[in-house]
Amino acid sequence: MLRTVPLGVLALVAGCVDRPAINEGTLQVQVTGIASGAASVAVLLSGPHSERREVGVSGDRAELAFELIAAGDYRIGAESTRIAGLVIQRAAEQAVQVTAGETRTVELALAAAATDAGTDAAVDSGTATDAGSLPDTASDAAGDRDVVADAGRDGSDFDAAGGDRDSADAAAPAAPAGRIASGFPKIWNGEPNDNDRGYAVAIDGAGAAWIVGTTYDSNAVMHMALWKYAADGELAAGYPLLRGDGAGGHGDLGLAVAVRSDQVWVAGCGQDSSTTEHLMLWRFDLAGVELAGSPTVAGSSSRGACGRTNRRYLGLAIDGDGNGWVAGRPRNAAGNDDMGLWKFDPNGALVAGFPVLRDGDAGHVGEDVGAAIAIDGAGQVWVAGWSLDPAQYQQLALWKFDPAGAIAAGFPKIQVPPAGHWEQGRALAIAGDAVWVAGRSCDGSYVTDAAFWRFDLDGNLAPGFPLLWNGAADHTDDTAGIAVDPSGTVWAAGTSVNAAGDQDFALWRIERRGAIADGFPLLRDDEAGGGFHEYAGTVALDRDGALWIAGASYNADVNQDLVLWKFE
Repeated sequence: MLRTVPLGVLALVAGCVDRPAINEGTLQVQVTGIASGAASVAVLLSGPHSERREVGVSGDRAELAFELIAAGDYRIGAESTRIAGLVIQRAAEQAVQVTAGETRTVELALAAAATDAGTDAAVDSGTATDAGSLPDTASDAAGDRDVVADAGRDGSDFDAAGGDRDSADAAAPAAPAGRIASGFPKIWNGEPNDNDRGYAVAIDGAGAAWIVGTTYDSNAVMHMALWKYAADGELAAGYPLLRGDGAGGHGDLGLAVAVRSDQVWVAGCGQDSSTTEHLMLWRFDLAGVELAGSPTVAGSSSRGACGRTNRRYLGLAIDGDGNGWVAGRPRNAAGNDDMGLWKFDPNGALVAGFPVLRDGDAGHVGEDVGAAIAIDGAGQVWVAGWSLDPAQYQQLALWKFDPAGAIAAGFPKIQVPPAGHWEQGRALAIAGDAVWVAGRSCDGSYVTDAAFWRFDLDGNLAPGFPLLWNGAADHTDDTAGIAVDPSGTVWAAGTSVNAAGDQDFALWRIERRGAIADGFPLLRDDEAGGGFHEYAGTVALDRDGALWIAGASYNADVNQDLVLWKFE
């Protein structure tokens, strides 16, 4: 069930103001020849005003109109998709010129998309639409679209990480359909009767997936574990790499991973011999050799950077200069959790002046948490998490820092939920001018919904957000990872408690128009054979547009196995 916060509440608490209407011409679009198996039709407009509009279908044709913010030369195309998101038809792209004040009508006739050797339709990469020429859009109260231009646009498109692409680049891969890839999920079980879990995944330039998490040895000592899988899901020889005493004591925990051109960085925590917890940063080359000076041991408190044993949060990102950034929740001398931001130079050394700590940003000194981190195209560092309000309810917090660690003017942005409700931001992704946060929202009765927010680069919440999703069991729904594919489609992974009280893996697809796609979330259960809980971690996209998600599932021995999902 999809629920949205009333727009009136959003306007009150977030100061949302509708953009003045601008109409320099109208383009009426008629899409014909829609197949009976199509669930929706997307029309893609590029030119002085770029936009993607998606509508549901109930017959063999659909009509919609674009009110243009500028006259000029445009190109327009369309495609139809099944419920799972698979493209089954496309219309040949047309060129059209619209003069100021003119209304033009265009008919787009759909035809079957190219198919592969199987029975399902497949995307023809040679005809894929240049998704980057389309800006992100959001619905306003009237159902219109507010166009948000992409940052750094020079006639080219942006990749999923928000960086610019040259116009000579290959066409971006189409959005995944959300089908589990052949041979997946992959299950890894370490020592008998002990837990193995993946928290985060990153993809290197060769297409290999790096997963970080935890496993235990035969002495029940916890280790940071780093797995490497080929694109076909084969575990590389010699993996996982294990590290268990980096801080000199009682085991290590890996929570976040990021890849630069020649290295893999892992962030986590480790305890020393006195059980004091430290922030840990490991660095490896792509052959799995740990680099000189690794690990870096930073932070020192009863909770280091990661937080409580059962509430671990840590984010890692690498900027364009090769610096590593980590967000977490260290405990200060007064016993409160701060939002902590660390910066490490390309050799892994902590930069002077860091960590930057924030406490009491929502009005109560006690718990400020940095759960996720991302870097935009201008090098600004974003952190999502939460902070306690004066009534000690958690409120979504969004921080923005410059490369020197100074907080941006007007930040943090605190999203105030209805009285008695609490919200957490737990995952973060940036694409162009859109800042996406996934988390959870509780209505005060401990029914927790999966929640999705969209902001612009000034931290303004888009109209119609947050999106809230409550599963059929009306129980606990949560998110852990989020990514934006080259078409602008948002993918989020998490969990949903079913009617039996078991926790299922969940995968959401959010369209650029700002709605959860029909047929989503996809739910999966009992991956490791234990008939019990599944856990999901972060989401990563590979160069072919496939989604990779790491997590865990209980096996028949009632302990957790690592699970690696891949969706195409």
